[in-house]
Amino acid sequence: MLLHVTRTQDSALLRISGKVGWENSRVLDRQVENLVQSGARRIAFHLAEVDYLSSGAIGVVSYNWRRMKETDGDLLIVEPNEYVQYLFRSVGFLRVFEGRILDSLEALDAWLRERGLAPLSSKPDAEWESIDSSFDDDDELSYREERPAMSPIPLFPRPLLVERPWGGSSLSRWGRDVAPDARCGESWDLGTVAGCDSVLVDSPFERLSDAAAALDGAWLGCAEGAFPLLVKLIDARETLSVQVHPATSGPGWAPKNECWVVLEAQEGAFLYAGTTTDIPADILVQRLNEGDLGVLQRIPVVAGDVVVIPAGTIHAITAGLLIAEIQQCSDTTYRVYDWGRVGLDGRPRQLHLTESVACLDSRPRTDLKPQSVSVAPGRELLCATPWFALERIRPASPVHLVAREGFQILQVLDGEGTLRWNGGHRVLARGACVLLPSRLDAVLEAGTWLRSFVPDYASEIEAPVLAAGGTSERARSLTAGTFD
Repeated sequence: MLLHVTRTQDSALLRISGKVGWENSRVLDRQVENLVQSGARRIAFHLAEVDYLSSGAIGVVSYNWRRMKETDGDLLIVEPNEYVQYLFRSVGFLRVFEGRILDSLEALDAWLRERGLAPLSSKPDAEWESIDSSFDDDDELSYREERPAMSPIPLFPRPLLVERPWGGSSLSRWGRDVAPDARCGESWDLGTVAGCDSVLVDSPFERLSDAAAALDGAWLGCAEGAFPLLVKLIDARETLSVQVHPATSGPGWAPKNECWVVLEAQEGAFLYAGTTTDIPADILVQRLNEGDLGVLQRIPVVAGDVVVIPAGTIHAITAGLLIAEIQQCSDTTYRVYDWGRVGLDGRPRQLHLTESVACLDSRPRTDLKPQSVSVAPGRELLCATPWFALERIRPASPVHLVAREGFQILQVLDGEGTLRWNGGHRVLARGACVLLPSRLDAVLEAGTWLRSFVPDYASEIEAPVLAAGGTSERARSLTAGTFD
């Protein structure tokens, strides 16, 4: 790497050429730190002659962008070459630096003059630092030409709170900023659906969609660069509508399989899921709207229980429950019956009877509440479908999460837990949610955790159950028939 620094009293231009590997990224970080400490409030990276940027160098850019933003400074990118543009596009930086990428040194000087500042590119050199480091790993360089390198790091989403007519204030006990008189029904913790693209805190990516698209989906572990799940916390102060979700996609709708983990439940609590008798869907819908709730199956629940809701299954969360919901990334819901309730606008909410009849599977089900399977000390599989699988982890000693091809979602269900990874750690309170990208090793300490992932059934569900002394039938019991 060769580094040429030019500066004025409050601005600095760093012309970087060559390969910025891990060691050079530390040098670059120290140089920027020195400039900031000496009063530079505008830093410009000239990247026209860069051959390689390691993930460490990307981290330097990301960290200093946040730092300059927080102190009302500016970090600018000048004349990025084709490789740098591809890399920035892959990790979502083009969006982050929108309006801060300049196509020439002349454009940088013009930008500075518009703000009453002295130009940099035409100024006599004030400082020089020449750093020459070798990069001999031809294999890594060859790999970089096909796919830019970026080390995996955890992502921390910011919850999106959603008001519902049946919601309450109980999510305040789970770390959400909810007023005592609120009707906050849902906390959308992680997802990319209409009205929600999770903001990522302290991350090189601004939003979840940026991370999902990085390296064509390979960095996070998303097929085709789209995040497939939506994670919510649900506070049911009142019983939700009786509803159903489609199993197929079409104009204006998308399939939605989901599951519930009961976090809080009063004595005698139950959920509506499935039917008590096999009757035609249209008759079922008619009887419900005549007030006949006897056609709905009641499933008793306590805190810790899991209920799987395959698409087409009629269901409702009942009053007094607090639920973690993991589902396909879809917000298509058809209301069958809504208890005569009015919405937040004071009007009766729309029912979707024709759509419900078309997608409802009215056959009785007895497999919607799977019994967990212990697969290792402090670890139990809760359910498994083609779209998601859940594991509960209670670390008596540190639990190692082995890197896998695909993302993992972690939620803290009880206590306070510590997440460790190569390069950092974070203590997380109850209700926290974190996303681990593909190929990231992590360690969990203390607390109770929920791990969600898109499973390979043979290796990640059946094999652990068999290794723990279970049977193929026991593994299959976790699926609610979704793998049949």
